[in-house]
Amino acid sequence: MSKTGHTGWRVVAVAWTLVIMAVCWWPENRLPKPSQGRAWWILSLPHHDKLIHAGMFLGFGLAWSMALRRNDAAARLGILGGALALAALTEAAQPVFERDADWLDGLCDLLGAGLGVWAAAWWRPIPAVSTTIPTHSRSAKCPSSAPTSAS
Repeated sequence: MSKTGHTGWRVVAVAWTLVIMAVCWWPENRLPKPSQGRAWWILSLPHHDKLIHAGMFLGFGLAWSMALRRNDAAARLGILGGALALAALTEAAQPVFERDADWLDGLCDLLGAGLGVWAAAWWRPIPAVSTTIPTHSRSAKCPSSAPTSAS
């Protein structure tokens, strides 16, 4: 991926992180209700908040996975660690915003982030590392082993 591609994904990842914080800290009395139209059909599902948490953090895992230049297991674990920190922060601060903290929301956050990281790994897998040792032909002459002429 080009440097510009990573920069675009970084903007998306930071913006999405800020959206997650805004949604998690929006006062509950100002959230849409299921009766407010067909666009809010998901709110009529049982445990809809868990689906929303998982979906938001799926986007987090995907966006941050695509934003990083490194594409290895350590980077993916770092993204999951960031998701854990963000989930803990958003849940811990919810009472300040007249919301109820729920550890199940945090669990769904982590599940969603894991799905996002997995989706990015599927889309952009870690390159295979060759485990074969290169061999040199014994018949090829190396410059250092060439006979020297006596003058």
